[in-house]
Amino acid sequence: MSNDIREAAKGVKEKDDKCPTCTGEKKLYSFYHCDKHNVCNTCGTHRSKLKGVIAWGTREGAFLCGNCEERERHASIAERQAKGFEHEYTGEVVCPHCGYEEVDSWEMHDHDDDRECPDCKQKYQYERIITCEYSSSKIGEDV
Repeated sequence: MSNDIREAAKGVKEKDDKCPTCTGEKKLYSFYHCDKHNVCNTCGTHRSKLKGVIAWGTREGAFLCGNCEERERHASIAERQAKGFEHEYTGEVVCPHCGYEEVDSWEMHDHDDDRECPDCKQKYQYERIITCEYSSSKIGEDV
């Protein structure tokens, strides 16, 4: 066997050793998967067949194709709407249309603002409500 062929064979084996699906390793957010396992977690479509469709990296597995992500997003919105949700006076900003909760609301503008929901894409406005409390005690006395 020529050196070129041996090197090519080593490269394939090394890549398979890096594939968490091949090795059975539970590796979160793995950016590498061998050709066999480079498929959508939900529908099994191979990445090479995704013409014009976005592929979203996932916590586990190779990726989630845009079509499956869209279906899962709509199912999640329908589930939240069916259960009902609070959107007034909450600890985080919640979209009044679909119930999507912004997990980093503290990073949003301090002033009231309009926003487009990253989940349902509808517009809404929010206001930040600040509550201030005070406590006092006498100096030198135990509380």
